[in-house]
Amino acid sequence: MKISVITACRNSAVFIERTLQSVISQRGSWGELEYLVMDGASTDGTQDILRKYAGDINVLVSEKDDGPASAINKGLLRATGDILCWLNADDVYSPGTLERVTAAFAKHPKAALVFGRCTIIDEHDREIRRGITGFKHMFFPFSCRFMIQCINYVSQPAMFFRRSAFEKAGPLSESLKAAWDYELDRKSVV
Repeated sequence: MKISVITACRNSAVFIERTLQSVISQRGSWGELEYLVMDGASTDGTQDILRKYAGDINVLVSEKDDGPASAINKGLLRATGDILCWLNADDVYSPGTLERVTAAFAKHPKAALVFGRCTIIDEHDREIRRGITGFKHMFFPFSCRFMIQCINYVSQPAMFFRRSAFEKAGPLSESLKAAWDYELDRKSVV
């Protein structure tokens, strides 16, 4: 199974290296990782960091875009994986994340998307917003299409979806300047 991870960034030098490392470190015997980084023509040193990791990035594009949803869409349209996702430039994966994702999809071959726990951390890896995390995790045992469509408890960095779900749902709405994943979550489970 091949997972395509897209990271969109612009002027993300403060966090991007850690994000890159967390994705690249996922490579292993579980399957194939395709990593796509879509940089919005950064001017703060982000491109220097991206060049340092260029050998570990399958697709690296640096050009002006129309915002995060636009950059993510560019990556999703270029991705070739069976499973698609994006990780923001200031987020990180826990060790073994992609291995657990492939196991979940293998166990549930009809699932359009899978998601898991997502701890919210600050720049020093300290957990923050525990109340929000607790609220979201409370719904996991009861997950169903209705709840995914109506309650905000799926954390985007911990959401992975099949290519077929993306093809059915279509790209992210580039008119949305925040929360552009809400619409995709609702369309993916229909």
